[in-house]
Amino acid sequence: MALVAAIAKRRERTGMSAGDMIVAAIEQHMDQLPSLFGTGEEQEAQHASGFSARPKKSPVVDEITKLFPFRLTQPDFDYLDQLVDKFGARDRTHLIREALTQYIKD
Repeated sequence: MALVAAIAKRRERTGMSAGDMIVAAIEQHMDQLPSLFGTGEEQEAQHASGFSARPKKSPVVDEITKLFPFRLTQPDFDYLDQLVDKFGARDRTHLIREALTQYIKD
């Protein structure tokens, strides 16, 4: 089932807003996110040249990215940006998609 459709079903069932679901997904899977983006402790090592190790590439998303509107406060967007940097996600969308994918699996 496509992620957007699964999210819509969960939202109908729970009455959660899209923004609330994103926050819940990230909070619930905060401990798993580093491994999803290849930013575990082994990634912290530096090469002998001094360059930091490169994170592993994420698999290409097969399905076309669909519009998923949501609202968050500016401080929440700022925090998302911090998490993107911390975990090595490509961008907010990548972070949110991975968190929601894990959340929907539960």
